[in-house]
Amino acid sequence: MNAAQPRIVSIGDISVDVISASVTFPVVAGGHQQVASASMEPGGSSNFMIAAARLGLQVTALGVVGADPVGPMVLQLLAEAGVATAAVRVQTGGTTTVVNVFVDAGAQNVFVFAHGTGPQLTLEPDWLAAIDGCAALMAWGYGLQEQRLRAPMLAALEYAHAQGVPVYFDPGPDLPDFEKLDVARILRCTHTVLLTADELPLLADGQSGTQAVATILSKGPALVCVKRGAAGSSTYTRNAQVAHSGYAVPVLDTTGCGDTFAAGFLYAAVHAWPAEQQASLANAAGAAKAAKLGTGRQVPTLAEIQQLLHANGVALPWAP
Repeated sequence: MNAAQPRIVSIGDISVDVISASVTFPVVAGGHQQVASASMEPGGSSNFMIAAARLGLQVTALGVVGADPVGPMVLQLLAEAGVATAAVRVQTGGTTTVVNVFVDAGAQNVFVFAHGTGPQLTLEPDWLAAIDGCAALMAWGYGLQEQRLRAPMLAALEYAHAQGVPVYFDPGPDLPDFEKLDVARILRCTHTVLLTADELPLLADGQSGTQAVATILSKGPALVCVKRGAAGSSTYTRNAQVAHSGYAVPVLDTTGCGDTFAAGFLYAAVHAWPAEQQASLANAAGAAKAAKLGTGRQVPTLAEIQQLLHANGVALPWAP
């Protein structure tokens, strides 16, 4: 880790991606296919953590995996990428969340997933110590789908908020049981929400568009960032809006783009860059990921992100 850089914490959504490339949709029973490639990588929040570490941040992982064939592998690869994993729980008899990712030649994707299972977790002192003094806590809605993790995750958000640690929250797509989450409790603790336009109704009582943004801001967050894919992003506060048009790249795979976007956004935020520069780096990180196939170790490097920015004539105030 780079001790000169701020330390951030990511909680939840530590998974394994099994990626099949050049799938032909629809996938139908009996319609057997041979794909161009298949790979296994750390997925979910691991994309965010690896990208953030490559940008130079100190990154601590909080969450849970199973003591199965893939859980320890994920933690080893995260550690090799510079992520601190000592506080991640490895449950004997538990399972790791596995996501089968099918990507076609047009960069469309489908996720088929099985949430990890295991004994109920609690918020313990080492997790509190990890949150104390960090520059930001990134929380993932996917993680809240794991029953064993939901209670300590919610408690961690409240603890961070009470300690003055900015909480960033990405709800993820509308997954089963999302309506059972205490959205108001989450938003009371959240400084910044990162989400897509399709996800706005999840946090805004079914509303969409700018009305949904206003509703979310009224419930506690200071900032809402709406990710718009190839169209860039829009960042809203109660008094201002910053739109960024994004960067054009040849798209190979959009899996993990939002996670990588978040890494760029947090890097800029914890270094107190202006809103325009936050959006510029976040969009560049997401676009650089879209130009690469796969997740985990396939997220873009700092050099790849900087190359994209340079090609578009953008200079940013990188920390030494």
